Amino acid sequence: MLKYLAALPITLLAQACGGSEGHASGAGGGNVVNFGGSSSVSGGSGGVGNGNAGGASNGAAGGVAIGSSGGSGISVVDLESQACAGTKIEPESLPAVLQLVLDDSLSMDTKTAATNGRSKWEVTREALEETINNLPKNVALGLLYFPNMNTSAGTTPRDVSACVNIDAMVPIAALQDANSAARRALVASLEQTSPAGATPTHDAYTYGLNQSLLKTTLPGARYMVLITDGGPTLSLQCMGSGLLSMPQPTQPIVDSIRAAYVDNQVKTFLVGVPGTEDIGNQSHDDGRPWMSRAAVLGASAIAGCNVNGPAWCHIDLTQASDFSAALRKGLGYITRQIVSCSYEVPEQSDTGEAVNPSKINVIFTPSGGGPTLIEHNPTDVCSEGWQLQGGNVVLCPSTCERIQADSGSKFELLFGCDPIEAPIK
Repeated sequence: MLKYLAALPITLLAQACGGSEGHASGAGGGNVVNFGGSSSVSGGSGGVGNGNAGGASNGAAGGVAIGSSGGSGISVVDLESQACAGTKIEPESLPAVLQLVLDDSLSMDTKTAATNGRSKWEVTREALEETINNLPKNVALGLLYFPNMNTSAGTTPRDVSACVNIDAMVPIAALQDANSAARRALVASLEQTSPAGATPTHDAYTYGLNQSLLKTTLPGARYMVLITDGGPTLSLQCMGSGLLSMPQPTQPIVDSIRAAYVDNQVKTFLVGVPGTEDIGNQSHDDGRPWMSRAAVLGASAIAGCNVNGPAWCHIDLTQASDFSAALRKGLGYITRQIVSCSYEVPEQSDTGEAVNPSKINVIFTPSGGGPTLIEHNPTDVCSEGWQLQGGNVVLCPSTCERIQADSGSKFELLFGCDPIEAPIK
């Protein structure tokens, strides 16, 4: 079964039946994204990987536009009772390739009021292990720590290996099934890594992008995830003092994140760990503005955000009272962005019968509830419902986000009946 951070079993039913019509309406309203501190409004986040179903920064607000199994018109039970073939197929959403760049500098070994007696690194490691074990099998993931070694000051350009332990990078690999070799290698690397050294953020990001993410031949949309608790203390080519009191310029990192998206369509998510709000012991610089700008230019900004705060455009965890819970929520948010809600329509059923892509209905059964119709949306603006795009069934952003967030829900496609269209205006 396809498994998201919150498990989402998927079943595909290829069926033949007669067509009818039915309608349902939904109420409007946005979704609040809150990682423990300030909030921003997001109207949807599905289908980021293929550009068909909306992006994280421009999801449309909307309500529950899912038809009920009762009322006027044909019901879900009626549709299912007209089944002829009953062939079941398990589809998977389109693949995604993710490069994680993780700060394990010495400052990550510190504790804050929000870490409840543990270090920031211990909390981060635990949350990432959980996330890795629950990511869908069609995600490929690689992991680069920075610096993952003791570092020294430098006033002249040096190779990236002088301040980033590139030999310890876990190469990008498809995660496949639970307890796969790829998942075990990632978790083992987390267990074997300890905080040390300065913060060569730019070198690590550039290496992870150019030498890992852009070189892999695995299929799927590309994403970078940068997790850090502060600004860089070493600039590109390992130059700088490495001291917290002498932070390095951040604009070059922002420029690289922008170029990754403009030149290679790589979206970059940024996660600000507690400490980001005060990235210099003497200067007391706030690192959140540069990360917020980078999120906008890296095409991962949270809808309704303000680049200058307090509803930052990146995933800001600095105001969370419980860092562990906030980080898990932030990682879950990223997971929902990268896992597409696009499903390929097969050419034929398991019995060899041709599948007519113009005769599809989509059924959703929430946890603890009965089956409901997700209505076809024939309009130009897709917020609620589903559409057929490029031979794929694509859930609209708000519908996608709601389904992915429902643990234990069931999602089905019924082929053979004329689609029931929503009265969306």
